[in-house]
Amino acid sequence: MIITYGRRTGRTTRMCEDIALELEADHDVYVVVANNREAKRVKQIIAEIGGDHASPNLHLVPADSRNIIWDGLGLRGVRDNIFFDHYALEVHYHDVIAAWSRYLLDLADDTDKKESE
Repeated sequence: MIITYGRRTGRTTRMCEDIALELEADHDVYVVVANNREAKRVKQIIAEIGGDHASPNLHLVPADSRNIIWDGLGLRGVRDNIFFDHYALEVHYHDVIAAWSRYLLDLADDTDKKESE
């Protein structure tokens, strides 16, 4: 199942804007990403908005890291500035999201039906 609801809405960009602010304040920032491609994408977005994507304070954490505390969304040994990219959450919680969204109405399809009537 591919999750399409909310795609291309700017969630990752808004997260990266917050990350850039934390980096500018010289804070350590930890970002849980689904894979290497998404890590590169996060760095690219941070660079595009003028953030320091090469900062030594930026720590990209792969979603398969044993340091992630999925129940509570945390990282072992880290208290602040932990960001979870939505795609990492969607990959990890795929079955839960699929079950939760199984009977959601597809409002786009419903709108198309009304327009054709």
